[in-house]
Amino acid sequence: MKFIVALAFLAGSAWAGPADELTQRLATLSTLEAEFTQLARDAAGRDIQSIPGTLALARPNLMRWETQDPIPQLIVSDGESLWTYDKDLEQVTRDPVSVLADSPAALLLNLNDQDLAQQYFVEELQRAGDKVVYQLTPNDDSLYQALVLEFLGDIPLSVGVIDTLDQQTRITLRNVSLNQPATTAFEFTPPAGVDLLDNREP
Repeated sequence: MKFIVALAFLAGSAWAGPADELTQRLATLSTLEAEFTQLARDAAGRDIQSIPGTLALARPNLMRWETQDPIPQLIVSDGESLWTYDKDLEQVTRDPVSVLADSPAALLLNLNDQDLAQQYFVEELQRAGDKVVYQLTPNDDSLYQALVLEFLGDIPLSVGVIDTLDQQTRITLRNVSLNQPATTAFEFTPPAGVDLLDNREP
């Protein structure tokens, strides 16, 4: 699961319902930087793979996602193109940034309140003290069955994705920095000697 993606923040008591509450949380997010661990489980709940990495986001459409062993990979959105650098394969793929529209990353990068209502049914799965968990179920056909977003106060804790084969990916965040000047460069230049696959339209 390449993308990840999804979090934001602010707990409050005056919002009308889960969708309105989540909309306001997402609307407050301008930048995010964090370390993460991505854990994949199969349909039976067995752990398949655990991958550490770092994440940086900035609206609109800027992202840097880097994972380490066992799958070293760098994904960068510069606002116009989405670059995926598979280090072991020495291969770079360039896609139009529009491919993010059907990914969990779109929740953080550019989703507005109308898109949230049109694309997802939002429900609150759990609330205990400052911890709240939302589930987002796509209203139309999608690559995944549901997204699960978890917060503690104003800090995003995790993002979960359940795909159409019932496999689950959970991204647990650490050392989260929100709405601070971005310290990460959202730029990418393919290293010399790698294969470049350009999927943009001519």
